Order: sequence, then structure tokens, then C-alpha cells
Amino acid sequence: MLGRELTKVHQEFLHGTATDLAQRLTNPRGEFTVVIGPSNGDEQQAVDLTDGQVAAEFEQAAHTQGVSRREAVGAVARKFNKNKREVYAAVERAKKSGL
Repeated sequence: MLGRELTKVHQEFLHGTATDLAQRLTNPRGEFTVVIGPSNGDEQQAVDLTDGQVAAEFEQAAHTQGVSRREAVGAVARKFNKNKREVYAAVERAKKSGL
């Protein structure tokens, strides 16, 4: 989002991607404020995995990368766009079920 000439009578707010805004601003004048946020359209979807698959990814991250349990949970969560709590819960369920 670009804010142009903020606090002035003719202030303007433009929303869009960087490419879209660059194409729309043919003659940029004045003072601009740039606000950058997460992408709305191209967000990675969470991957559906079984508890066993999550536990296997966790084990691989914990043992091959030599990281702590917490770091391994975070790595798996980032890899599959999941919440850390979901990953931890899946690992615990897999452990209890003997997977």
C-alpha cells in the first residue's frame, strides 16, 4: 500500500502489488509512505499430512540437522505452512500411537 501526501487534504491511498503500483504511478509526485504486508493471493497453502508423516519429518529435522526439539518443530511448521502447536500435537499423537 502506498500513502501519498498523508495529513494533507488531497491524501491518497493506493493498494496493490509492487508491480501493479509501479505501473499505475506514471508521474509520481509528492511524499509517499510505503506499507508492506503479507501477500494475500499467493500464500502457500498448508499441506495435509498424517501424524506419522509429520513425526517422520520431525525426526529427520531433529537428527540430521542437529537442532533442538523446539527448532525441529519450527522447521517442520515452516516447511509445511502449519502452526507449531499442530506439529507438536501431531508428533505427540504419533508417539503415543507407536508410529
